[in-house]
Amino acid sequence: MLVPASQLGTGAFFLVPIMTNKSPAFQFYPKDFISSFSVQTMTAEEVGIYTLLLCMDWLEDGIEDDLTTLEALFNHRLTDAQSLVKPWSKFDVCEDGRRRNKRLQEEREKQADWREKSSKGGKQSAISRRKITTLEPPLNHRPSTLKPKGDSSSSSSIASSSSNTKKKSMVIYDQDFETFWKAYPKKIGKGAANKFWEKQKPPLDKCLETIKAFIGSEQWKDPKYVPHPSTWLSQCRWDDEAPKKGKSEVDQIDRSDYATPVR
Repeated sequence: MLVPASQLGTGAFFLVPIMTNKSPAFQFYPKDFISSFSVQTMTAEEVGIYTLLLCMDWLEDGIEDDLTTLEALFNHRLTDAQSLVKPWSKFDVCEDGRRRNKRLQEEREKQADWREKSSKGGKQSAISRRKITTLEPPLNHRPSTLKPKGDSSSSSSIASSSSNTKKKSMVIYDQDFETFWKAYPKKIGKGAANKFWEKQKPPLDKCLETIKAFIGSEQWKDPKYVPHPSTWLSQCRWDDEAPKKGKSEVDQIDRSDYATPVR
């Protein structure tokens, strides 16, 4: 900041940098500056004042909008107070009440944008390096094929598998199906037969009647010609026409022989 000469007891003024702006410097293009119409129409004193005001703008993020305050800062350094007006007018009034040079403001925004991009790039690079370090094993790393004896995860997996096996073996069959199963002469593929029983939902009485009719018949006399129970159910064989045979043979089979008592 500029300190008034009256506060220092001397005719000089000093520029004390207060780093409100993160960057200590800005791009200065001598050719553009000298060839500028605004600068060419200034006196040498005005050019000097303009240069100092640019430095103040950059270091303090703007200059005072009060011309009287600036005159006090330049105390005894001006041959004519009016020489401050023209350079001061090159700074636009902003919403916060301070004046700023348009080109310096653009430069300030460029530098802020560059710092932000650099920061993001550095963070992303650090994240990438951490990922590589985490994912890649050391060069001398040898994965172990042995598991510790007390591996709880392995034990729990075995226990879970055993439990699932027990659950699968504990199948509860319908009572009507159990009656059918006891009556049917070929006990093969009970699980498959049960699936067709549940799917077809055959009438139990009709099934038992047909089974009675076929047991002892010429067709089922040889066990190898007796259909599998799942085949018999899937093909709805309870509707087959009963073979002719003696009445005494049919009456030998009674439904009560196969019924499961209800407890």
